[in-house]
Amino acid sequence: MGLALLANLFLLDSTLYRLTFAGQVLFYALAYLGKTGALSGTAQRIASVAYYFVTMNLAIVVGFWRFLRNSQRAAWDRTVRA
Repeated sequence: MGLALLANLFLLDSTLYRLTFAGQVLFYALAYLGKTGALSGTAQRIASVAYYFVTMNLAIVVGFWRFLRNSQRAAWDRTVRA
């Protein structure tokens, strides 16, 4: 998602990419509002979904980075088998 935003910065010559860039910025703003809880009712629920989507994608990137660096120990231990 971050790479798509960065790539859009280099493609702002086209109207289509200006619109997609604006959509991305609005989506991230909505996610931020979902985090802060500044909205209420249905708008807050929609913003919370955007925040959840961004947060989960960030968690995937962090987990993949830790996997590549082999810096994450397993969070569980095997149980003893009888």
